[in-house]
Amino acid sequence: MAALPLSTSASSQVSELAYLGPRGTYSEQAALAVRSARGIAVEPTTEESLGAVTEAVAAGRARLGILPIAATVSSFPAASHAALLRAPDPGWRVVGEVELPILSNLLVKPGTRKEDLRKVLSHPNALKEASIVLRRDFGNLQQVETASTAAAAREVAAGDGTIAAVAGPAAMPLFGLVALAEGIQDDPNNTTLFWVIGSGTSEPSEAPDRVVLLVEAPGRSANLGAAIAALNGLGFRVTFVNSAPLPGPPFTFRYAIAASSQRPVPLAEVRTTLEKIPHTLVGAYTAR
Repeated sequence: MAALPLSTSASSQVSELAYLGPRGTYSEQAALAVRSARGIAVEPTTEESLGAVTEAVAAGRARLGILPIAATVSSFPAASHAALLRAPDPGWRVVGEVELPILSNLLVKPGTRKEDLRKVLSHPNALKEASIVLRRDFGNLQQVETASTAAAAREVAAGDGTIAAVAGPAAMPLFGLVALAEGIQDDPNNTTLFWVIGSGTSEPSEAPDRVVLLVEAPGRSANLGAAIAALNGLGFRVTFVNSAPLPGPPFTFRYAIAASSQRPVPLAEVRTTLEKIPHTLVGAYTAR
């Protein structure tokens, strides 16, 4: 697995753990879980966008970052996958993961009634994950996308009582809001998978049970199928595949493949098998 040198930041102190802010996001909940599990003493720090989280880690301004990567209802956060797929090497590695059940409420300023509302704000994935209730009970409201669920809650708190936010319960006390409707997510089992990311020089687990591949498949090449077959041969099962088109012949793509195994697999075996496939970057980590 290729290693990228870290650039240094002379203007700010290095953060131990960065996440998409402001406070009250689901990313903060994931960050707090990671902080507890890893025994990180200092508070996590916020970034304004998911792209900024990955850039902070790649540039050495943050040792670790939190990146929502897949959800059971709304699928793939576009900004996360753009950061993953924009280059042959994104400059960071996945070093862990956390799964977070997603509970969504419709938050308003105290005293706001349903008939007062004109707009509902949230992150695009959160709006998708509550689409049934929003369409059925609040179909007259304009939907406006924001950078995060907590950013939406912050706008509601500063607003005139005519806007609502789809956000998690953690945002309520932070912004002085109340729930006009609770548990509005479409699927009661809605869960988001967050990756913990580290720098491009992060050492992979010696016996990983998770792998992430970036595979380039020029012009209908066999690389994607070969990579999946190789993973199956190692005992891994594919969790998801996503892609981005590349310049060149038609149907040329860069693929991201995430896979998991029920047992740890020696890293040397993973590397020997997967690095035989051309145009492939291998990342490996342990979920625990």
